[in-house]
Amino acid sequence: DKNIQCRYSVNGQIMGATLSPAGLYHFDILINDPDTDNPNDKITKIDIVSDSGVVVKTYQPTPAYRVEWTPSIPGKGNKYFFVRVWNAGGGDAPGADPAKPVAWLAPVWTGK
Repeated sequence: DKNIQCRYSVNGQIMGATLSPAGLYHFDILINDPDTDNPNDKITKIDIVSDSGVVVKTYQPTPAYRVEWTPSIPGKGNKYFFVRVWNAGGGDAPGADPAKPVAWLAPVWTGK
């Protein structure tokens, strides 16, 4: 998606950061798409992914142009987490596929 806006933090540290090891990781995720005239740009799913591509938590909101999600995940030896985002139309590229993510966000490293 050419103009989707994505950001998140974990335990108050922005994506890309190296965290101090913790027993619980608190995420603050905000996904926004300004194309509110295009129903294909509604956000439909967000995943938190960890080591080896394991999805540790999924959120499927009522499709919307702006989604906020604040899950917590226990620290179980994970080395990193990152966020994937889907929208209703699969993005703006030719051959867009709604079954594939439109954004992969920078990881946070757990310091483990």
